[in-house]
Amino acid sequence: QCFSATGKPQNFLEADYFGGKGVGLVRLDTEYGAVDVYNTHWQAEYSVRPTDDDDGLENHALRLSQAVEMVQFIRATRRADFVCAAGDFNSPSDSLPLLFVLALGGFSDSMVTVRGEEEASKLFSYPSMDWAKGESIKRMRCDIIMLHSRHPRLALVVRESGLDFQQ
Repeated sequence: QCFSATGKPQNFLEADYFGGKGVGLVRLDTEYGAVDVYNTHWQAEYSVRPTDDDDGLENHALRLSQAVEMVQFIRATRRADFVCAAGDFNSPSDSLPLLFVLALGGFSDSMVTVRGEEEASKLFSYPSMDWAKGESIKRMRCDIIMLHSRHPRLALVVRESGLDFQQ
């Protein structure tokens, strides 16, 4: 499902408008039961802090709108006891749009669960840029796997976290 709010067509160098941002669903049948897997790609972050400029604030608002639409889509389509939501959220782990999905979707951040907040923040992160100054400001882990189980005795667990791209 495509998000109703995406970037501006006149910002063709950013390509968010033309990138077809949205959320998709695949339903898997496993020997342990069905798993609904959602994948998404949100509006990119072009500012270090959303309030730095009007574009940063607008992109933050777009990601918040996309978070709302994603939670609504998951609630409307979810059929399985086990749910995975993954993708490029283009949001720091403490951002309102991501916290919204974690809280209202009932998800846990799989890397935080397995490795803890500090260690998870180092994995798969990239330098966030202050594009006006051409400087790296902070690291941001934007590719996130969130998990949820409605089953009281079973849970989805990440057993291996893969590569650490900082090495």
